[in-house]
Order: sequence, then structure tokens, then C-alpha cells
Amino acid sequence: MTRVRYTPSPVGPPSVGLAHAALFNWVFARSRGGVFVLRLEDTDTTRVRPEYEQPQLEALRWLNLPWDEGPETGGPHAPYRQSGRGDLYAEILRRLREAGEVYPCFSTRQEAAARRAAAGGDPRLGYDNYDRRLTHRQIQGFLAEGRRPVWRLRMPDRDAVVDDLVRGRIVFRAGSVPDPALTRGSGAPLYALANPVDDAVMGITHVLRGESLLPATPGHLALHDALHRIGVAAHVPRFGHLPSVVGANRRRLGRSSPQAHLLRYRDEGCLPEAMVNHLARLGWSPPDGREVFTLADMVASFSLERVSPAPARFDADRVRALNAAHMRLLDPDRFLAAVRPHLERAGLPARGPAEHVLRAALPLVRPRITVLRDAPPLLAFLLLGEEEFRGAEDPRAGLPADEARAALRRAAAALRSLDPWDTEGIARAMRGAVDRGRLGAVRVAVTGASVSLPLYESVHLLGRDRTLIRIGRALALLEGAQATTGPPPAGGGR
Repeated sequence: MTRVRYTPSPVGPPSVGLAHAALFNWVFARSRGGVFVLRLEDTDTTRVRPEYEQPQLEALRWLNLPWDEGPETGGPHAPYRQSGRGDLYAEILRRLREAGEVYPCFSTRQEAAARRAAAGGDPRLGYDNYDRRLTHRQIQGFLAEGRRPVWRLRMPDRDAVVDDLVRGRIVFRAGSVPDPALTRGSGAPLYALANPVDDAVMGITHVLRGESLLPATPGHLALHDALHRIGVAAHVPRFGHLPSVVGANRRRLGRSSPQAHLLRYRDEGCLPEAMVNHLARLGWSPPDGREVFTLADMVASFSLERVSPAPARFDADRVRALNAAHMRLLDPDRFLAAVRPHLERAGLPARGPAEHVLRAALPLVRPRITVLRDAPPLLAFLLLGEEEFRGAEDPRAGLPADEARAALRRAAAALRSLDPWDTEGIARAMRGAVDRGRLGAVRVAVTGASVSLPLYESVHLLGRDRTLIRIGRALALLEGAQATTGPPPAGGGR
């Protein structure tokens, strides 16, 4: 059975780059009837921040990428946090030491650089495998000095061949990859040990991860081979390195970039469907070439053969454009459920009596917004009571005051006795009473804004009494009088 894993490290907020890797792993697993494992890599105590753990889980939930094994879910290989697996790593290291697969290294970075420079090499190439050849006497001498070794894996003296599932065959020449350090001097495991050990013990069959980890792959493959030799690994997983996610400047989109913060898009009102759609297109496209598709569509047509290794540009504007497209696909109940939290966050009523008005207004809102956070300003005039509604300070809408007053008086007169009260009748009455160029004054009086939902539909939804109250207030403001608090005397109706 296919088993993949997603291994975020809680060192910062969830990023779009991590979400990209999570999506491709999840879809690959689902397309093959496999298992998606979530594992938190939290051994780097100098960088890990506990407050970022829950947001990593929250991000997967928002994207609708549930994990089959992992934190909170459990599974046969618990715990799924590396910080709880220290005894396992210590035992595996002991067995690697006994088998001669690893050796103690006492060299500092400065010593390795100095040796390379003395030999006429580039000191930036890093460790030079010097400690492979230490004698027992030298080791005891270093220990007597109080030095604490790191443990390094002996890389094989042959080419490392990676048959990458995305990039094809990649060959690392023998001697070009230094022996990787598996532990710190304290004995604590490094990523180079913990990650492959967990993959081996958890039976991971495919490792799909970012391109930035490609240089580490020869060491990981060599460790998997060593783990197989000591009876820990049943097989060596297949590796595939996904395209890098880059920004507008074509540079890798790092965690520190505001554009990379995944949950900011949720908070501004992007649907998870839109984010998934855009992330999917970063290096992959469906066979039929569709621009707009769902997670289920991706699962049905996904294959690694269609994944390009070229860097892919994340475009926040494209996410928002796709969001508008996916909002149009939502049924009314789902659209209402998606908008409601943003209304409540803005302090607007969205339940009870307000829901009837909302359901009538949302078809007008949907084509006019790109993110859900844009909905509250358009709906506030309908949902606020007359006590809370604050009209525009200047209701003239760019007109001379006398023209604005005349337009408002004519509109009020046309609407006061209108029957029936419907959008078509309102449109006929107002077109007959107010020149088109002066309708802006009515719009500002009724909605409090120069840009709003369509005027006639807005008046219809607001109702006769509330519409006339607001027109009366605007007139009073123009005339320098205090706004009235009750409806104009004549009328009735809605």
C-alpha cells in the first residue's frame, strides 16, 4: 500500500510552500488508495515554537486534507511528534554504531575549513571526512580533552543515483557528498537521522518533498540502505522532488514573506477550494487543461508524470480570481455559511431575522466580490438597524446641494405610494422621477456609500419605511436640520 507523509516543523506560521507539498502528498495518496501520515518534526528546540503547532493542523483542516495517521488521530506508529521518539533514535543510533555504519567526528567547522584551505581546496565545501580515519588513540585523546563528537554516516564510495519521480535520474558523483552528521554533540538527533528513521519505521513508500531537500537525498538514501542492513527498514522509499514555489521575483517564497502566510488568505475570505486550485496548478495541470477544478477532480486525474520540475510562481491575485470563480459554484446554503463568519466578525447580525434578508441579498453580493471579507461593507446598510446605521456625512454625491435635494424629494414622492413594492416597480418609479445622473444622491442616502449593491434591488430589500427614513435624514442633513427618527407620515407598505 502507498504510504506518504507530510512533515511540517512548527517554527513559523503555515506557508503556501508547505501547503503545496501537503496537497501533492495527500492527492497522490488518495489517487492510489493510500495512507497520508502527518508527522511533526519538532526536534530543533532552538527554533520550534509550540504556538505554531496547532496552526499547522488548522491549515490542513482548512484545506480539507485530513490525515489518516498523526497527532490527534493516532495510529500504529505513534507518537507522531519527533520530540516523543528520542528513545527510538537512540536505539537506532546504537545499532548503527555497532554495525560500523557511523563514526564519531570531533572536527569543528573551522578545522575542516582550514584543512581544505591548506590542501588548496575551497574551504566552503564543508566537512572533509577526516575523522573517518581516526585511530582509537586519537578518539580517546579528543574525549580526554572534553570534546563531544557528532556521529556521521559513512557514505558509500560510489556514485549516488536518485531516480527521482519528478526529475528523472540524478547522479551525485562519489566523493561529492560529505558524510552527513546524524547527531549533535549532545547526542540529540538531527533531521538527517530522525527523518529517514521515521520514514523507515513507519513504512513510508514515497517521499514527495520540496526541491530544496534534493541535496540531502544521497545521504538519506545511504542511511536507508544502512537501516536495511541492520534490519530496521523493509524497503527504500521512492523520492520525488516537487517544484519550488517562488514569488513574483522568481525567488523561492520563504516563510518570512507576508505573501507566503497561508492562513492570511483564509482570514481575508478565500475559500479552501480556490487555494487548492491554485496550489495544484503550481507544477501540475489536469489532462483536460481546465483552469477551475476541485480537489476531487485533482484526485481523479492526478499523476506524477504530469508534474513539472520547473519553479512555479505563486500569485495571490490569481488565488483571489479563482476564489471568485469558486464562490459562483457554491450553492446558496454553502455561500451563506461561508459569508456568515465574516459578517459576525464585522459585528453584523447574520442569524435569526437577518438571515431572510441575507438570503435575498447574497445573489447580488456574489458577483461583486472576490473574497468573502468584501461582503460586510456591501451588506451593512441592510443588516444594521436604523439606530446603528450611519449615513454618509455628505449626501450630495458630488451634486450641487439644490440638485441633490430635488433628487431626494422626487425619489421620496415616487416611492411613498408605490404599489406593489417590487424591484421592477421601484425601477420604473425612480427612473420616471429622477434623472439617471442624479440617482447617486439616492444611493448615498439609502446605502451610505457611493458604491453599493444595485440601487433598485437595495431599495426593495431595505423596504419602504426604512428607505424613506434614510432619504428624510439625508434631506434634513442637506437642509441643516436634525435628522428625523420616524418614517415619513404617508406610505405604509413595507
